[in-house]
Amino acid sequence: MAKKSNKPQNVTLTSKQFEKLQSAYHLAATQSRAALLKLFTPIRDLDEQFKYPTVINIEDYRSMFRRMGLATRIVSLWPEECWKKDPEVFENENAEDTEFETVLKQLIKDIPIFNFLYRADIMSGIGRYGGLLLGLDDGKDLKEPVEGLSDTGEKTGNAKYE
Repeated sequence: MAKKSNKPQNVTLTSKQFEKLQSAYHLAATQSRAALLKLFTPIRDLDEQFKYPTVINIEDYRSMFRRMGLATRIVSLWPEECWKKDPEVFENENAEDTEFETVLKQLIKDIPIFNFLYRADIMSGIGRYGGLLLGLDDGKDLKEPVEGLSDTGEKTGNAKYE
């Protein structure tokens, strides 16, 4: 009995035979790709299938920010970079501090105002806008006017808050 060889045999093809073989290969490959693509073509609405909302409101944005790492990172990226270092606030470029600069430095020591601004910056990234309410501890309701200030915000009288 003759032993079969596992070596591949050389086959000689004419150029016409080679072209036919090549076109048959390309046709088979193209048909396989088309069949594969049919498997991944969405037949149904993915938004409906996964119950994605068609309208997203502010509560949805807030919920995504709280629960999802990517949403939190996207919203927080710019504020983190902007507020990494406290800004320098000055009234003029003289070496001596003005009254405003002195009061502001004391305010920054007493109250972490830049931290509040940083947090407001993040909150404004969740929706369309943000706000920061500053109030005085004078015992009055917020809708009542502050003693010592006119309607335009100018100082009147001798009222002083510490």
